[in-house]
Amino acid sequence: MLRSELRPGDVLLLEDTPDNTTVKHKRIRFGQRLTSLKFWRRNKGQTSLVHALRWIGNGYSDRPDVAEASGSGKVRTSRLPYGTYKIYSCTNSDLAASAADAATNWAKGGMINYAKGKALSSVFRSDKGGTHGLNRAQTYGNEIANSAPAWGQGGAFCSEFVVACYQAAAVHLGVQLQGDLLQCDAKHCSVRALHDRLFRDSEFKLAGYLDYDVKDMVGHDK
Repeated sequence: MLRSELRPGDVLLLEDTPDNTTVKHKRIRFGQRLTSLKFWRRNKGQTSLVHALRWIGNGYSDRPDVAEASGSGKVRTSRLPYGTYKIYSCTNSDLAASAADAATNWAKGGMINYAKGKALSSVFRSDKGGTHGLNRAQTYGNEIANSAPAWGQGGAFCSEFVVACYQAAAVHLGVQLQGDLLQCDAKHCSVRALHDRLFRDSEFKLAGYLDYDVKDMVGHDK
């Protein structure tokens, strides 16, 4: 698909490539494989997916495209990093737009740190919603308009941030927390678990794939 076809709220899953040999990516892929040890979950997410971002783009070359919990140290807005992405879109356009707004608000001030420890531990934890997960979802919704939310004091990692934004939007709009994604425990959701939930959830669809590199900057929509 084309970059111009992306819509606010779309979830972008970055796929690792054979030419990426950094220690960081090797560790992430190893951790993603560990998720399969949770046999009850029957996790079928791809181990090659190593990062999750939220599209907030507006088509202007001088403004941010995505909101992400970045390994650079912060939850932030930024231009779309180069890479190969698997794209999932929400069929509920209002929910998608509200999730994009939540992502933008929480990321624009740089007030939430990247939680490396939580990212590493997520592969060993259950991402099943349960009471704690659903209570956290309610908290996200209550703090959707707060650029320095209390829930973010412990930091956030990429897939946690993506799920939290959608759960916040659902609570804000009064949408019932049902389906694989909205019933997830964001705090313990690895990238692989996020992919597994996205393709199981009927509210989300695979919109396509995006190979984005430097040549795509030529003729960028204004």
